[in-house]
Amino acid sequence: MFKFIKKSSFILTLLLGSFAVNATLMDSSLMTDDHYITVTHDDGSVLDWAWVSSVSVNFTYDDFGVLENTLFSPDLIEGWELASSTELSYFLLNIDSDDFKNTLTDPGNGLDTHKKATYFWNDNFHEVNLDNLNEGDIKSSWVENSEYNFLGTSYYDTFYVRTHSTDPQPVPEPSTLMIFALGLIAFASKKKALLKSTK
Repeated sequence: MFKFIKKSSFILTLLLGSFAVNATLMDSSLMTDDHYITVTHDDGSVLDWAWVSSVSVNFTYDDFGVLENTLFSPDLIEGWELASSTELSYFLLNIDSDDFKNTLTDPGNGLDTHKKATYFWNDNFHEVNLDNLNEGDIKSSWVENSEYNFLGTSYYDTFYVRTHSTDPQPVPEPSTLMIFALGLIAFASKKKALLKSTK
């Protein structure tokens, strides 16, 4: 039994280690109001605005054609979407970088001098461009076409929006990886029991 537990623990460690190495996006359940701002618009709507990227296309390549970053669409996290032209117009006229200032600074947890959510939608680009926001070089769009990089239209800071809710966020479900690992352990236990019973 001890050998079995030891082997199972080793397999679980490998699985978790592999997951940790490949994980580049923060868990969306960790998103708080330290990662976005809430704005009441002239029409009375209350929206959360997330500063999600320094680019506005799905894939960004360097000069040698090597993939530098993947920006995911807003629906990667439930509730977020692209802003309408009216919402974005209001944003451009009324919001600047001071509105995103963050008193908490802890880059390891996705927090920085300014509130941003780049850690939740980008696998590599986590910085934002304050000049772009202040100068209005922003978008609320997502283009699933890397060719736009070469047309010079990708280098806008990107924002996603959602309707603000005062309801508490649901508790996230247990990790799928943990469930899978426990299933492997249970399967191995059953297999070992079957082998013993046939002897």
